[in-house]
Amino acid sequence: MPSQVLVAGLKIKKRYYVRNKLGEGKFGEVYKAYDKVEKMDVALKAVATVNTVEEKEDASAIGEARILLLLNKNKCKGSPQLYDYFSYKSHSILVMELFKTDFHQLLKHHPKKSFSKQSLLHFAYHVIEAIKNIHQIGILHRDIKPANIFLRNDQSHQNPGNVVRGNNGWLKTIVELLLNQQYGRTPRYQEILDEISRHSRIPVTRDFEVVVNSDGTSYLKDF
Repeated sequence: MPSQVLVAGLKIKKRYYVRNKLGEGKFGEVYKAYDKVEKMDVALKAVATVNTVEEKEDASAIGEARILLLLNKNKCKGSPQLYDYFSYKSHSILVMELFKTDFHQLLKHHPKKSFSKQSLLHFAYHVIEAIKNIHQIGILHRDIKPANIFLRNDQSHQNPGNVVRGNNGWLKTIVELLLNQQYGRTPRYQEILDEISRHSRIPVTRDFEVVVNSDGTSYLKDF
């Protein structure tokens, strides 16, 4: 369980006003917040910087931020936007695009609990387009499911466009996953890190690689 650092009513950096909690996972919690500068709602994800279990939470936050920056820099359509990244009370805070709903919730609250063939084809088209875009820069999403497919604005089964796939903590490079060995790295690994270091506010002070276990699971390992 992630340690709670964000609470409703909190103000961070004299800019972000924390509102209600949206959810939590193994390594982090997500809150809805208001960005006073940009005058818009955003999602704040807090991940513990220090963890006694091999610092995997820290690696998760840095890895997710790097991937989002890479996707944003390449203008990958169908990818969530990362607006800001900073440290707060021993936590890494990712300020991300806020979505109104996801495909799982849309299906759950749909009167018929299902969609027409035409609507599903529309959804599938946009999801495949998003996947194709991230594949083109060497990224593979390993956790595609209804709850990780977000919708921009007020989409419905009549207008299911603007599909955005989520949960970037499960994004891995294609080469790393396809290599049949314990360690794998993309040919452009260092080039990508150097590019992120030059164009972002995230200092690349640590290096990680993906360890792929024999059962198919993987995790980030500090060099």
